[in-house]
Amino acid sequence: MRRCLCCNILQAFPDIDESLKKLQESGVSSIELKATQRLNHPLFLKAVEKLLNLGFDVTFHSAGRIQYPTDYYWQIQDMIEISKMIYHDFHFKPLWIVHPLFGVGVSRNRLFQDTVVYLKELLEKTKDVPMTLALENLRNRPDNERVHAGDSYHEILRLLNEMDSCCPGVCWDFGHACAMVELGVEQELPPDEFVKRVVHCHVHDCRLQVTHLPLGMGNVPLRDFIRLLVRNGFQGKFNMEIVPYKIKHPAEFPDLLFKSTQLLQSVVLEETEQFVTH
Repeated sequence: MRRCLCCNILQAFPDIDESLKKLQESGVSSIELKATQRLNHPLFLKAVEKLLNLGFDVTFHSAGRIQYPTDYYWQIQDMIEISKMIYHDFHFKPLWIVHPLFGVGVSRNRLFQDTVVYLKELLEKTKDVPMTLALENLRNRPDNERVHAGDSYHEILRLLNEMDSCCPGVCWDFGHACAMVELGVEQELPPDEFVKRVVHCHVHDCRLQVTHLPLGMGNVPLRDFIRLLVRNGFQGKFNMEIVPYKIKHPAEFPDLLFKSTQLLQSVVLEETEQFVTH
């Protein structure tokens, strides 16, 4: 199993080339590119080519907080066009991480139904495109002002069960799940049906509702989560999704990042070896 780092954190480093070299030396083998707005396709493909030439695998995160259906149409068009280009130029099918919908002043039932329509439309539009999809579990906040669909293991499974046979896999976001446990509305460990659908992971810590922290600074039961994945044959990637602006002293971010990757690597190796031994 491989570790993966979301590329937007590289902005915290003064020299990206040197950062990529250090990440490889620390055992990182994959980078996740996140599209937060309309993409410049040629520049995006150059970034993909550079990472592949350096020996990294690449995964992709679509725009997260989209307004449906307005933003959705440029998002899906970007995903389709880029996927076709990647398949043509680099000969692999990209994995895209997608979010359920969010809304303000919308009932949870309406939001759930809109998300079902959205996902079915997404699957229909991409059924002949060389790409795969994974649906990420989200989180809500105590003020409940902005409501997200898919904020629990159960609701992610409900969404997937509404799909036809060609449904997305799951991107298990550790920090989002922990935030919902802290709110008292989620069980710490997911049901087996959820774990068996996981094809990708977003790894970050969470404490007092603050997510995307370096590992070891919060309450995510990292070892328990990884043990579940290992015992269920998980073969996907771990995307380290920590961010510098959540840290009190951002200058410490590079060191905390590398310590997080080392901790993740050690836990994965220990749990894998223990499972094989028994």
